[in-house]
Amino acid sequence: MEKIFGKEIKRRDFFKAAGIGIGVLGAATMGFPNIVRSAEKWRFKFATFEPANSFLHNAFWHYWCDKVTELSKGAVAFDKYPGQTLVKAQECYEAVRDGITETGIISIPYEAGTISLPTIKELPFSFKNYGTHYLMWRKCMDAGLQDYYHSFGVHVVADQTLPIYSFWTSKKWGPIRRLEDLKGCKIRSPGGYMSEACKAMGAVPVNIPSPEAYTAMERGTLDCLTMPEPSNFAFRLQEVTGYICRPYYATTGVPIIVNLKVWNSLPKDIQYIMLQAGGYAEDNQVKEELIFNEKVLEPTIKKAGIEVVPLPEKEKERMRKACAPVWDKWLAENGEKFGGLGNRMFDIVVQHVGRP
Repeated sequence: MEKIFGKEIKRRDFFKAAGIGIGVLGAATMGFPNIVRSAEKWRFKFATFEPANSFLHNAFWHYWCDKVTELSKGAVAFDKYPGQTLVKAQECYEAVRDGITETGIISIPYEAGTISLPTIKELPFSFKNYGTHYLMWRKCMDAGLQDYYHSFGVHVVADQTLPIYSFWTSKKWGPIRRLEDLKGCKIRSPGGYMSEACKAMGAVPVNIPSPEAYTAMERGTLDCLTMPEPSNFAFRLQEVTGYICRPYYATTGVPIIVNLKVWNSLPKDIQYIMLQAGGYAEDNQVKEELIFNEKVLEPTIKKAGIEVVPLPEKEKERMRKACAPVWDKWLAENGEKFGGLGNRMFDIVVQHVGRP
């Protein structure tokens, strides 16, 4: 796990890169006083799509809600609507934008066809570790990505990088031991450039919401799942899995957003608290993921009788090189958008992790 969780940047440089503009982790950890000057009280709806007891709720989404309430000393509270109880998974962004819910989450791959620039987070084999990934994202926000989100009617208050994606295959399909084993494999993919990566490696991406994955694996509509491993357990997908291959080829994000009109109406101290809580949520997810992997994920995989298939480094490198055209495609399609913001963001990523 060192590759995933390791920190390769100095903390003071992280804060400097974060800047006041995005305010998230730097605000959460630099020790600014928590002073709520606003006497008003706010109660917001908060919509998500995973089950209420999922890892991501406990570690990030609902954790953020509770932290905002705590830091605001009860001035802000949330009515939580997990598991698509308010809106469907692929409608969360529109629900926040249109004011159906004041706050919620935005799945980057679900909105790839409309809000395309954040999909840079999905470039295959661009994840080095959480510290580097969050640093790159903050630099992108400083370069203009927050303004880009504003153009779609929302404000990002808490960034999120999901746990890295792996391949969970059915017993019928068999294990993934080399690049060729992916050829023709029907893989559940959330869409966006993660689907492009699957295609580049020879697989057939199937874009379906995660709540439908279990039935699709049972029926053979899918041969493979590619999701964050903690989310697999939220949907009991270990029950329909025979093998796990971990190239850790991609990740994406599901940031927490606020309706832009609502955001602009809030006092500065409440805005600050929401950003501050986002920083706490980022740190909490990294901490809780380590614990979850040790105490839940690996024991459950073993108990379910799933074979974890070692992937030789040379095969991972072959997969990485196969995905090089996806980087070119992203740049060609997005580089000039929003006044060249895509080009600036691409340069930031290459500067920190290189390219295939």
